[in-house]
Amino acid sequence: MKRSDAKTEGKHPSLSGLRFAMSGRQSNFCYEEGAENMKPQSLSVLVMDDERVCREIAGAMLQLLGHQVKTCKNAEEVCFCYKQAKDAGSPYDLVIMDLVLYGTVGGIEAAREILEFDPKAKLVISSGYSNQSVLTDPQGYGFVSSMPKPYTIEQLEDTLVPFGHRRLRPHHANHSHLLS
Repeated sequence: MKRSDAKTEGKHPSLSGLRFAMSGRQSNFCYEEGAENMKPQSLSVLVMDDERVCREIAGAMLQLLGHQVKTCKNAEEVCFCYKQAKDAGSPYDLVIMDLVLYGTVGGIEAAREILEFDPKAKLVISSGYSNQSVLTDPQGYGFVSSMPKPYTIEQLEDTLVPFGHRRLRPHHANHSHLLS
């Protein structure tokens, strides 16, 4: 495959290599058995992380899985975007929030503000700090779930399934004829 065949987007030029790798992988997935005739539900997901590369990778994985995504770099931005979408009648299905944001309030504080505005908001906390109690008891902090960072696309899928995501599974084609 030539470089020009790669699926890239101008929005994230630093991810063009990652998207190239993912676009090849995408064709190797199929939906769970029995779900071939069902149209996948595209979720609307808001992602908050202060690290640009984390936002971009999470966004790329969510898009690869067929979902709409908007990313935010801080609590103020995520709260504004959430409220704006809710007021417009198209609320986000899910918000994935980083626990610790350097130099500003983090995921717990942002969650409190969003939940004051919309007590039915579905929030997921994510962190690389595995010893935080919010990761073992997310419901105690108003979150519906938690994800450790870094997370794989499979872990992301596990988190999305309760919200309507149809799981993708690897399609293992039989290539034994190539061995002879």
